[in-house]
Amino acid sequence: MDAYTVGELDEFFDCSRPPATAAPAPAGSRPRAELAAALRSEAERLGAHERVLALVDRLAHPASAAIVTGQQAGLLLGPTYTLSKAFTARRLAERLDSETAPAVPVFWLASQDHDTGEVDHAWLLDFDERLQRVSVQLPADVPTGQIPFDRAWLTQLLDQLRQGRWQAESLEQVEGQLHQAAEVADSWADFFAACLYRVLGPAAPLILDPGRPDLAPLFNGVLASEIDDPLTGVEAINAAGARLSRLGFSPQLGRARGATNLFISTVRDGLPRRELLRFDGSSFFTAHARYSRADLHAMLDSEPGRLTPAAGLRPISQDAVLPTAAFVVGPGELRYLAQLRDVYRQHQVRQPTIWPRADVTVLEPSTARILAQLGLDAAAYQADPAAAESRILLERSGAARRFSDGLAGLRSTQAAMNSALKELEPTLQGAVDRHAERVAHSIRILEQKTAAAVRRKEQVLSRQFTRLRAQLLPNGSLQERVLSPFSFFLKFGTEPVIRQFGQLEESGRQQLEL
Repeated sequence: MDAYTVGELDEFFDCSRPPATAAPAPAGSRPRAELAAALRSEAERLGAHERVLALVDRLAHPASAAIVTGQQAGLLLGPTYTLSKAFTARRLAERLDSETAPAVPVFWLASQDHDTGEVDHAWLLDFDERLQRVSVQLPADVPTGQIPFDRAWLTQLLDQLRQGRWQAESLEQVEGQLHQAAEVADSWADFFAACLYRVLGPAAPLILDPGRPDLAPLFNGVLASEIDDPLTGVEAINAAGARLSRLGFSPQLGRARGATNLFISTVRDGLPRRELLRFDGSSFFTAHARYSRADLHAMLDSEPGRLTPAAGLRPISQDAVLPTAAFVVGPGELRYLAQLRDVYRQHQVRQPTIWPRADVTVLEPSTARILAQLGLDAAAYQADPAAAESRILLERSGAARRFSDGLAGLRSTQAAMNSALKELEPTLQGAVDRHAERVAHSIRILEQKTAAAVRRKEQVLSRQFTRLRAQLLPNGSLQERVLSPFSFFLKFGTEPVIRQFGQLEESGRQQLEL
């Protein structure tokens, strides 16, 4: 992300970098009226707030621009960065909005994603700092928009939630929200969307589910173009990946020989499945069937939605239909977008500004107090907790100064000896340096062992560190990438948490105190 924001990856993008972005209507027509009609129907069905419904009319404006973000349909909204994305898009849209050129936040729901193992669970941290994995059993490898919502999942979920120690009123509120979402959900993706609408209320973005039957035909133009030329984009993706590798970056996308950027939906074992289409120069095929170009074009007309884009085409299909001015993403998404410039060019779709989402850490009251008492910054602690803990432990024991003085004395002696040897025997300077480094290494090991001994004596401090790790680095990862926002809703209520997220700036690393 840093390499992108400072311009080191400019050659991989056809768009301006933040903060140089505006909200003009992208060149070329967009089906704003059709989009607005379909999105209004969906938003009303899923219980969106009236202020969200007003966004539909603004999107229908002929000069509107969309500030787009998106996420998979994770249980309990997935990780907390789902909210970071939504509020970043909202804040950016508010800055760019005008009566003559409305800017509308849009949340692209990845309902065509079929990796159910990533969305069937959520992580929660209760008042006892007990990390709880709640889950339901979704059918494997089925697009989430095509998984019928099973009311038994709600019962299972609520039973699991009640095993944690939460604020009673907050638990009751969450149970009500989940019941309301389940009542209107036809699919697993619906359940996610309905939860997001209820949690965010008037602050919610407009949710777009590309798998809905009335929206699917809008994407046929890009899909038809890809059918006519299925390998050019793939070759461009691989070429961009090779250039990134030469610069020392790990490419996110890679396509094997013959693979395309298209999936086809089939039914196997009574369930809808997505299979990657391959192309051998004359026809398309999967492990189970072959298709001509004519077959696929006919399918677009008769069965819209059966063909869907793979990751290398999905953003292009999004921006061919939406009047996207900026696309709010996280680090992982940025990596694959860096390989798609020439795919945008192939389809003659303008690449929007890629806008890094806000990085957010939520500080519960106890966490904020511990950080303040210890003089710690949350971000610095998350970057290297072991170093931060060792420093504080050594400072508490008084050993830090003595180790520092010892190292300084060693370096002074090393410099004096090298100065003397410069005239007497310069070849011995290397030996002095090597011995000095061995002694310095030994001192650092002793420093770590001393910190461990102090930790055993400082039980209160040790418990504080345990709490910080549980809160800021659950499962050893950044909080926003693990904990569901419902972890905070269940302890502090939905409204206080959403109110804090509403104060986010539109970019950068930030902390929200509850």
